[in-house]
Amino acid sequence: MTDRSGSRPALTPREGQVLSLLVDGGTYWSIARHLGISPHTVDTYLRRLRGKTGAANRTQLIVWALSATGPPGARHASGEIDTGPAGRPAPEAPEAAPVSGPALPATPRSTIPAQER
Repeated sequence: MTDRSGSRPALTPREGQVLSLLVDGGTYWSIARHLGISPHTVDTYLRRLRGKTGAANRTQLIVWALSATGPPGARHASGEIDTGPAGRPAPEAPEAAPVSGPALPATPRSTIPAQER
């Protein structure tokens, strides 16, 4: 099964949901709980997805999903914002806070006198 361009396999809506939750860091159990299905059914969907995409494991499946549309939230030349695998907008990445703060206090090497060590 491929899409109209023949380059990517067509996914069912449920496969897209499972893949999206996997990309978001979901485990078999959390995906199952979120979708109201059993973890065994999640495993079945992931096996089907690996078969369609040629991925050997979950990590390769995630890489495939992310490479399908480029980085999440990327803008196309048309100005449209790319969406995640399930058609929902990709979450914005939080900006990293600058690392600063008070210096750590110096700690003594030992409070035991040298003669007792």
